[in-house]
Amino acid sequence: MRFNEQPIVNSLLDIDLNKLTMMQLVVHHFLDVKTEYKFICRNKRVDLTPYIDEIRKEVAALEHLEFRLNELNFLKKIPFFKPKFIEFLRDFKFNIDDVKIEIIENKGKKELSIKTNGFWWQNILYETYILSIVNEIYFREQIKKLTKREKSDLFEDGRRRLGLKINKIKNRDDFKFSEMGTRRRFGREWQMEIVHYLKSEASSQLQGTSNLYLAYEFNLKAMGTMAHDYLQAFQSLSNKIENSQIDAMKYWILEYEDDLGVMLTDVITMDDFLIDFNLDFSNKFSGIRHDSGDPFIWAEKAISHYEKLGIDPKTKKLVFSDNLDFDKAIQIFDKYHEKTMISFGIGTNLTNDLGLEKIDTVMKMVKCNGKSVAKISDSHLKSGDFDQLYLKKLNEIFKNKKKCKQ
Repeated sequence: MRFNEQPIVNSLLDIDLNKLTMMQLVVHHFLDVKTEYKFICRNKRVDLTPYIDEIRKEVAALEHLEFRLNELNFLKKIPFFKPKFIEFLRDFKFNIDDVKIEIIENKGKKELSIKTNGFWWQNILYETYILSIVNEIYFREQIKKLTKREKSDLFEDGRRRLGLKINKIKNRDDFKFSEMGTRRRFGREWQMEIVHYLKSEASSQLQGTSNLYLAYEFNLKAMGTMAHDYLQAFQSLSNKIENSQIDAMKYWILEYEDDLGVMLTDVITMDDFLIDFNLDFSNKFSGIRHDSGDPFIWAEKAISHYEKLGIDPKTKKLVFSDNLDFDKAIQIFDKYHEKTMISFGIGTNLTNDLGLEKIDTVMKMVKCNGKSVAKISDSHLKSGDFDQLYLKKLNEIFKNKKKCKQ
């Protein structure tokens, strides 16, 4: 890294809220648990290996970061963060020895491999930082190939695209969305410009941002609850794998009580989730979040589930966050906003829509305490990133559970 060059991640607050909410629970209840996460690029035509040295430098720079006093004071004002956890963050520093970045050969082709192996409470944080680093380095290299005029046109086209999107919701004050595009953003500065524009031009519709630094910088509400790795870990931590979702929900309630009450539904498919999401849980959680599969089928199942339990769906939140653009979100909103409370988390379509081809990067938990974990997504493409033998076992366990419940 060149002298005086600012790293891509220059604040530990430049992270999604759900990483710190999960981290707090883990620090309080599972401090000694160890996990392994794996980076995956689903675009098979994209070669990230030329950027390995730059990626290593940027990831290594994380080790020099600490939570600053003003950042800790900001986190103190978020009511569900507890003083004990804030003190833990005061002393937090990364151990970059837990990150292994190399080039491997996979099916005769060289590809970038990134793995993190260490304590769960630290590994939770890596996903957002590493994905945003990889994406920004990749797109920096793409725009180097452009002329000065082409670069100018690229950003002007991005601003034009953003304006057209916001025009679609200008007169829809009941349409609510949050910006959730940190992990696959075009770049940090571009995301800041996007959020500044949203606050100025869509203040009635914008609920907040998942990015804590941007929430702090722009005085917005930080949005988010949990990610898939939280529920995945309980496949190892629970006495029985079939009880993993139930135990995950119990611990979430233990830690947060009435706060952060939106539950993620697609770690073991929506149908299997609803079997575990009984009357007690359905009452205690304020709503559920969609992140894979057909959103309309999912919404019908969610509304039907609440009705069967005697719960008015209008009292519950349905949050949609799977690869959304504004056209799809508007279709969902128009169909269901009179039946339930609807909101949206929109990510890449906001923070990385300048006309260049996007890269589909993820960082998945693959082991917890040495045991394989996985998720059976409602989208087949999102279930292919794990140990296939374990995935088969997981399928069989929940199929048998479904039979017993019927």
